[in-house]
Amino acid sequence: MHISNIWGKVIPEYKKIIFWAVIIGLLHILSLSNNLLFHTLIELFSIIVAYVIFLLAWESKTFLENRYILFLGISYFFIGILDLLHTLSYESMGMFPGFSTNLPTQLWIAARYMQSISFLVAPLLLINHGMGKVRSYIRPVEKSMFAWRVFFVYAVVTLICILSIFVFRNFPDSYVEGSGLTPFKVLSEYAISLIFLCSLVLPYFKRSYFENKIFKLLAASIILTIFSELTFTIFNYVYDFPFALGHYLKLLSFYLVYKAIVEMGFGEPYRAFCSGN
Repeated sequence: MHISNIWGKVIPEYKKIIFWAVIIGLLHILSLSNNLLFHTLIELFSIIVAYVIFLLAWESKTFLENRYILFLGISYFFIGILDLLHTLSYESMGMFPGFSTNLPTQLWIAARYMQSISFLVAPLLLINHGMGKVRSYIRPVEKSMFAWRVFFVYAVVTLICILSIFVFRNFPDSYVEGSGLTPFKVLSEYAISLIFLCSLVLPYFKRSYFENKIFKLLAASIILTIFSELTFTIFNYVYDFPFALGHYLKLLSFYLVYKAIVEMGFGEPYRAFCSGN
């Protein structure tokens, strides 16, 4: 009976691996013939995931016991906005005439800074409310006020980024036609990777606040994101393999966040953040 239970868990995992291998294989074939469609599909997937996370977190804001999910959920709404602008800003899309390849690269950097800093700050909001833990009751109105404050802060920051890039054009250049990535862009990718790495430290020491599977999924997502950012320091053209590889890693990292926050955090809310350790 014990062996059959283990085998029953292994089979679905193999199916998932095969599924993602097929998806990435098809995307790679697509990237060789239509890079714009390849990029758009991957970015749209991440944007949809971001909005799903936000909607579930926002609709649950008055009864979520832990602010970690709510904070990340709100952040993903604005990350999704910047990623959507990034997707639409490719010159081949023709959505923003008068802008060069520098525009989508700037929007990418802005979105990744927002994402990395959000993961760095979110663990500060973790509350251990497992068995034997004493915590004060937070009224629904206070939870709602917290959500609106966070939403307002992110809205202001996002607006500043958009104005800096589109209107005032004082956001540092990230890509120069003819020479490729700028030092600011490369150094930013390293800085973002470092921020993501630091965002693993506090959750590691507070991992008793998570159900074990949740922590592993979030850690794996962050690690994949770090590798994704590092690959974007070595490509010069969108047809280079590191460009495609970075997007494959982003695709998988967003999927793992979905698994951790949506399926586990909302599908099994009492296990997700109540380990009782």
